[in-house]
Amino acid sequence: MKKYLFFLLLISLCSCGGKQDNVDVTKEDTIPDDLVDSVAEWVASEVLLSEKEEYPSVTETPPVPVEDYKVDYDSYPSETPKSVFLIDEFHGKYGPTSLQPLDAALNAFDKLPEFTDSTIAEIEQFYDNLDESGNTGDMVLADNVRCNLAFYKTIREYSEIVELKDAQSIHELIAAEYVKWNLLADQVERLGIDIAYLTYFEGSMSGPVSSNLIASIQEIGFYNANVLKCRLKRDSYHLKEGIPGKIAAEALCKTIDFNLEQLNHPEYYEGDSRREYELSLRSAESERKGLEKQIEEWLAFRHAISEKVDGDDYRPYIGSTGVLLINLAAEINR
Repeated sequence: MKKYLFFLLLISLCSCGGKQDNVDVTKEDTIPDDLVDSVAEWVASEVLLSEKEEYPSVTETPPVPVEDYKVDYDSYPSETPKSVFLIDEFHGKYGPTSLQPLDAALNAFDKLPEFTDSTIAEIEQFYDNLDESGNTGDMVLADNVRCNLAFYKTIREYSEIVELKDAQSIHELIAAEYVKWNLLADQVERLGIDIAYLTYFEGSMSGPVSSNLIASIQEIGFYNANVLKCRLKRDSYHLKEGIPGKIAAEALCKTIDFNLEQLNHPEYYEGDSRREYELSLRSAESERKGLEKQIEEWLAFRHAISEKVDGDDYRPYIGSTGVLLINLAAEINR
């Protein structure tokens, strides 16, 4: 039922925006003019303000010192490949939630041994075997490994991006977009975890569903990096023109709102359970605030990058932006 309502909502939103095959995607379809125009000023005042600090301070929470993260080897089975431990440590120290800037992750990536296709296949087989065991703990661990590998692949994409000529001239914008995407993805991820907890309240499935959601969102981040690399290479073959970003953003917000509305039933519980449910619901509703602003800020940076690359032909890039937002909505609605 949730999937049916999600696609019904999406079809409704698309119909409001016109036929997608003929849609003329413009800047006005995605983000306000004043927000787009403020990006260059923001980069000049924040990103380039100090030679010592290339990246904007987008949060008051300081980065986690890299030496603080330790791999929990005991959580893995004895036959775990060494590569799995490497990506665990890499993600733990430099992943999006560690709030490390892009260059820190890239520098750490350069020190890792290069993974061949067979190494990646070995990791994928490892988490597939765990997932197929049917054990809840194994399923969560499998998703953690899948998330770690997706982050590795994401940074590998960025390592190839920074070698491109166009990327060198807009490095600050790319680094800032990386931050904005991670902030948006993190907020959606927290909302998704809240929704999973409330959906499976007092049940055992919230853990596996949440870990699967986290891995899926990290994989969407990999797609984001891949799209950027294709755009900088002028390779539109991999870029599909989806619905405009504005419509996709509305679909994401409405999907979250719909799920929260459907879960607003504390009367199903009594006593301490009701109080915990109500607190969790209020927390999720509070987490929902500011989502539109996060989306707009991320869209502004993506548009700024696309204009730097190819000011007259950014439709595939904007179209892929809509795909990214719809993918987030689909993960929330599973």
